[in-house]
Amino acid sequence: MCVHGNCLPIQIQLNPITDMLTCHDVARYFLTLMSEENGDLISNLKLQKLVYYAQGSSLALLKRPLFPEPIEAWLHGPVVPVLYDEYKKYDSGPIPRPQEVNLERYDEESQALLNDVYSDYKVNI
Repeated sequence: MCVHGNCLPIQIQLNPITDMLTCHDVARYFLTLMSEENGDLISNLKLQKLVYYAQGSSLALLKRPLFPEPIEAWLHGPVVPVLYDEYKKYDSGPIPRPQEVNLERYDEESQALLNDVYSDYKVNI
């Protein structure tokens, strides 16, 4: 910005990609919502679909991606490869609830979207 010939640098604070949630953050959030007591368990396949629906919902409703990792079309549905690799050790069995999740990472808008996606799709996929 220049005023009377004196130029000063302007720093614009954008939301850097490092502040964006990752696919791992989204997955951990969904895993905290499951109710093992009620038989509400999440397999890797189900988790992949929930994360896919969350990304699509965010793009459609919030006009922004939730996470930067790519999604690929695989034989049994959409997959985030790095997320698949993290949870493939559970095969088709249930993934345990994470011990700790930092909920401060999730803004209110993202939490509401993830809650809605989980509520809408937890049984139907």
